[in-house]
Amino acid sequence: MQDSLLLNLFLQLTPPERRRLRKWLASPFFNHREDVQQLFAYLEKYAEQPAALQKERVWARLFPTKPYDEVQISHLMSFLLKQIKQYLAYAEWQNDPADVQLRLCYALRAHDAPVDMIEKELETGAEILEKQPYRDAQHHFQNMLLQRERYEHTSLLKRNAVLPLVLHNASLETGFLLQIIRHACTVQNFKNIQTEQAPNLLSQQVLANISATHLEQPLVRLYYHLHQCLEQPESEALFFSVKADLQQYGTLLREKERRDIYLLAINYCIRRLNTGRHQFWQEAFDLYNGGLENRSLFENGVLSKFTYINAVSVGIGMKNFAWVRQFIETYRPFLPIRERDSIYNYSLAVYYFRLPDYDAAMSLLNQVDFDHDPLAQLNGRTMLLRIYYEKKYTDALESLLDSFSIFLRRQRNVGYQRAHFQNLIQFTRRLLALSPGDKGGAAALKTDIEHSKSVAEKEWLLEKVLRVN
Repeated sequence: MQDSLLLNLFLQLTPPERRRLRKWLASPFFNHREDVQQLFAYLEKYAEQPAALQKERVWARLFPTKPYDEVQISHLMSFLLKQIKQYLAYAEWQNDPADVQLRLCYALRAHDAPVDMIEKELETGAEILEKQPYRDAQHHFQNMLLQRERYEHTSLLKRNAVLPLVLHNASLETGFLLQIIRHACTVQNFKNIQTEQAPNLLSQQVLANISATHLEQPLVRLYYHLHQCLEQPESEALFFSVKADLQQYGTLLREKERRDIYLLAINYCIRRLNTGRHQFWQEAFDLYNGGLENRSLFENGVLSKFTYINAVSVGIGMKNFAWVRQFIETYRPFLPIRERDSIYNYSLAVYYFRLPDYDAAMSLLNQVDFDHDPLAQLNGRTMLLRIYYEKKYTDALESLLDSFSIFLRRQRNVGYQRAHFQNLIQFTRRLLALSPGDKGGAAALKTDIEHSKSVAEKEWLLEKVLRVN
């Protein structure tokens, strides 16, 4: 049961979710199987104890008088998994009161409810939408559907009912623009890492016909300028427009959408940094600080490991080591529980490596579980490579270079970065082979490194060659 979908999903549930799910399972309307409740109660008690999760032990506890049945225990696990998924879907729907109200209006009309009741609920739906802080695509689409439902209701009472076209069309157009430009931003962001691109003619036509009137709407302007700066990274003025609108109007977007924009803006900053625009360290740093302060970088109260690690990298790029150290400790509790220790130790290793405190960094790297994160493995091995070289651990370095090469050959999901690290290994071997005073060999190696378009730790390699020279 340890690697089952059921246990993996169960472990992601928060304590409040587990309490609500327990009530869900106790309701005959949702669940009529007592054994499903028993299995859930067992997981609540033993989910963190691997030895207790063997199927045979679970069965013996739940059904002490029955012989073990592999098929039945698998079916029971499947039943509970289905219940958890249904609860999560229901909870997600309940978190959107505008959608709940809209579907209530659908149901009342379908059941031929009294006219006054339907009209009252339609008004309530309009009030809910108006009071919402959001003005994203979802808000506009829901407003359009509500206008449509009002028309459907009225058309049953009057043969010449009129659809409120101004409100209906405005909501439909704004929602459509926001959704299509948002998608275009996502596509543009992936163009550098996906070689095969599907044609997106509709988005191209929409983007080509954005008018000044459209751009008077803050969120349309925000998304449009974000797309433009992702497509034309040298147009830095567009980025600053995005940053200003995000700060002023970001709260009009739901958490996930706001987080996506923060991450796309940060990715833009990284791309500019990769072209030598070092002032974008500050811009990326500002975005991380702002997104942490207003909670935009969180998802359901959790900070992803990628955001955590990248924030550390940006803080180090700013040479703000005090901020990095405080960040690592302050935001550790918000990391995913199952990976928390490894992410924390890895980030702390990066911090000590950059100080530099190589002994502390090595000690921490030995405590990191890299099994499920190839990129962290690459970066961890790179840090060790540099540490071994700096501390003149030649035997350890040669052994690492061999294992590093094998690792790269076996990994299928490192993409374009494979060449970067293969060249790092190759150039490090040549660096080790240089004899003191070999100016000709050092000059040739320096030229090859400079002319290489894809090599990790390029500046460090060039620095080491110059020292040999």
